[in-house]
Amino acid sequence: RVNRPEGPVEFGPDDVTVEHCQFSNYPTYDWAYYSMILEQPAWRAMYNSVLGGNAILPGGNVTAWKIRHCYIHDTYDGIGVATTGEKGRDDPSLEHEYAYNLLHRCADDNIEFDSMQYAGVRAHHNVILEGQCLLGLSPVQSGGVTIEHNIVYASPEYGIPWSVIFKFSTPGGSAWWRGG
Repeated sequence: RVNRPEGPVEFGPDDVTVEHCQFSNYPTYDWAYYSMILEQPAWRAMYNSVLGGNAILPGGNVTAWKIRHCYIHDTYDGIGVATTGEKGRDDPSLEHEYAYNLLHRCADDNIEFDSMQYAGVRAHHNVILEGQCLLGLSPVQSGGVTIEHNIVYASPEYGIPWSVIFKFSTPGGSAWWRGG
């Protein structure tokens, strides 16, 4: 984030490919799971510690990130928020692709699409197991998200209580942190 007189500008590298990697921040999922069982949620403590990060966080307005064939497990968030902004709206080659990944035991969002801007993300052929919010869309304000051909499962035996497949919320309800 760069602070300029006209306000903060987010930026990041474009055209990044991450393939055949493994990411873990063990014991994040176990802490979340057992704290929920004990009805003493540890979310705030984890979120404010090194355990509360993303495995992969494109961040800001970046384009053409490809995250494929990765094993992301025991993290807080798996793949974090990225948008293509207005650039991705007109050119499909600038969209992000999250494909053929195994996301397992992420304590919060396995893949998070939260965006007040055009997202430009295609998530396909992933296996997403366990987690609090398996796919977090809260909110996708301007569209540009395609989710297709994924296997998504939260088991009653090993899943975090109150987990959801899709997390939806309104811009006023959860996007206050982005000025919504």
